[in-house]
Amino acid sequence: MENHTENNSSQNKSGKIVAILVSNNEKTAENYEIKEDEKQIIIGRSPNSTIKLNDSKCSKIHCMITIIDSKDEIEFLVEDFSSNSTFINNNTIGKGKISTAQFGDILTILREKQVGPDKKIEFVFQKPTEKRPHENDENFSNKSKKTSTSLEEQFKCQICMGIMYQPVTLFPCLHNFCGGCLSGWTTQSFKCPNCRVKSEEVRKNNFLTELIATYLKENPDARRDEEELKDLKSRNKFNRDTVKLGVDIKLANENDIEDGEEFMMFNPGDYVIDEESDDDWDIKEKEVKSPQRLPNPYEIKRGIGPNRRRPAQVNRNNYEKTDCLQCENLIDGFQCPRNQNHIQCKNCHRYMPQRAGTNQDCAICGTHYCNKYWKNGLGCIDGLNEIINNVRFFNKIPKESMKENPIEQTILADYINNYQIKFVDIANEMIQAMEIERWNMKLDGKNTILNRNSLVCKKCSKLVWCELIYRFREKIPKDRLPVSILQKKNCWYGRECTTQTHNIEHAQKLNHICAQTRDN
Repeated sequence: MENHTENNSSQNKSGKIVAILVSNNEKTAENYEIKEDEKQIIIGRSPNSTIKLNDSKCSKIHCMITIIDSKDEIEFLVEDFSSNSTFINNNTIGKGKISTAQFGDILTILREKQVGPDKKIEFVFQKPTEKRPHENDENFSNKSKKTSTSLEEQFKCQICMGIMYQPVTLFPCLHNFCGGCLSGWTTQSFKCPNCRVKSEEVRKNNFLTELIATYLKENPDARRDEEELKDLKSRNKFNRDTVKLGVDIKLANENDIEDGEEFMMFNPGDYVIDEESDDDWDIKEKEVKSPQRLPNPYEIKRGIGPNRRRPAQVNRNNYEKTDCLQCENLIDGFQCPRNQNHIQCKNCHRYMPQRAGTNQDCAICGTHYCNKYWKNGLGCIDGLNEIINNVRFFNKIPKESMKENPIEQTILADYINNYQIKFVDIANEMIQAMEIERWNMKLDGKNTILNRNSLVCKKCSKLVWCELIYRFREKIPKDRLPVSILQKKNCWYGRECTTQTHNIEHAQKLNHICAQTRDN
């Protein structure tokens, strides 16, 4: 068995054993016997440590234990010297601070949720006459562990994947979540994060609260960090026994949104998942008003109105089918020659000559717009825009991102909120990476290479943002993500998986921030 500790002094010393530091993980640490003449024990990576640790996440001098041997009882003073914290019974001591410990208390150097079960480093202060449960009855221990694991799975919140804190229940589907987690979710959607059924109300679950409290008394290792609980409590908006959704709590995007503000409904600390659909974007584009334009002699002569339906591309010889300003006027140094092909602006439906290199087409979908073509205020007020200039609108995690996988969206939302990252910084960082690494992105069904000055329409701008968001999530350092996420196996179909969209259990079980390794 591989061991990651070395005991430099204890086993060489003679004398009565007064206490034992019993390792809770034989893969990373051995038991350590404390002799009656020992006054201090140093734990860390330093060669001079009493208990030498080899894990790089440990400090050279991680902590020091001072043994206080009184007449009635032995007490331990634990001083924290570490960068990554030392814990007594899952409570942080704090660098430079001292905490007392007694027999039965748990000293944690590296927590399981930080490094996983195989790499955790943890000891129990134990009297030398006590035996660990598995030494007396291994079968009972295994059964107890299985039961405990099964209960822990039942008590997990399906948003944060931790043991539920201040649990609440959604009606009518009856799924349970942390009150703080669900509070953020319901600012953006009333659909259950688990089954996607529309919810009507949220109720406190006092019975589940008592069950979890009992479970945590028997399994203190499963208790969440005090800072996490404090954060969840501050976010919990469900302070009454029953809260009606749509009455007591309103959606963040329920009010009218002015044109161009689709990405700007973010409240710091809330989940930032956008529930808008592509249909909303189509309506916004159609509602853009056409500017005043010069009279066209062919319209006046033949009575052609601007609302008459026309083909998307016409020839200069078919005068009655165009209302192009440059057919009869020299504008910006150009006038349409005969046989000039024309294209139609999607917003105002007005024609313009089809000319190469004149900023008329979306770089992704190829749709025509006139706002960048006409100068001097003759073009539409909206249409195409440089990617870099759309950064100010990138202020949400779009509903369509990550194949509409709510689990992956929530993981990213938690990370953004926890580290107080601004969306504009994400956009700028990823646009720079897009240019340097020359991403070959599959957008709107085709592979595309873009830069910050590429012109895209509003709808395709959202596609770009979805890609930037995914790439940002993909680049998050692993040591900044919870162990429960890192332990997930990759889905064979990766980010292209279609099951993750509609199967919440599949989305929870597997990681989808990865490349596809198997063909459909």
